[in-house]
Amino acid sequence: MESRNNIYALVVAGGSGTRMGSKIPKQFLSLNGREMIEWSVHKFDSNSRVDRVIVLVPEQWIAHTDSLFYDRSEVLVTAGGETRNDTVINGLKLIDERYGIDDDTVVLVHDAARPLVTAELIDRTIDSMKENDAATVAMASTDSIAISENGKTIDSCPDRDTIFMIQTPQAFKAKLFRKLYRSKSQESRAKLTESTRLFAENGYKVGLIEGESRNMKVTHPGDIQILEMIYRNSGGKRK
Repeated sequence: MESRNNIYALVVAGGSGTRMGSKIPKQFLSLNGREMIEWSVHKFDSNSRVDRVIVLVPEQWIAHTDSLFYDRSEVLVTAGGETRNDTVINGLKLIDERYGIDDDTVVLVHDAARPLVTAELIDRTIDSMKENDAATVAMASTDSIAISENGKTIDSCPDRDTIFMIQTPQAFKAKLFRKLYRSKSQESRAKLTESTRLFAENGYKVGLIEGESRNMKVTHPGDIQILEMIYRNSGGKRK
């Protein structure tokens, strides 16, 4: 089937679960009767504006992930890379090989460990790409932030009003991302912990989308219980 909107989603699921104290990667842990990755993929797969969802997982988990989505033709599973952005590049390679990438191709990137992302947040991220080269969901910081080079003493305290805590989804023009990423050295690539920084550092317009507190990332064991409580309080609805 040909691409309808030229919009693709990459669900990044490369976490090891180390901080969760689990032998199973956190994206495959259970959340309200489903594996966490299923919730995240469903939100994008059910969005009519997204043509394909590419799920990127550790190679040894490909077969298992395929079995979760075997009946969903719009979902493709492939291996991630050594770093987050290498994983994104792998996803772009698959999109290019199967469907082609042009100047208008938009890619959304979402953490599988943020299973309560809402349809509205996805739509607002897509809408933001009408006037930006990239966009990211973020929450205004409610805490004061300190900068420390040595981790022992404070060097500066930036104005809290200028600090935003980045979430996902993020979005960007795929062809431009690939060009900017290829221009970076291996050392510079290793420092890129999220995709939109690449655009901001090169002077491109990056839209800021107000995030949601329920769109938290599972990092520690207690986080799953928090998400389960949020889910129950919302009536168990997939918003």
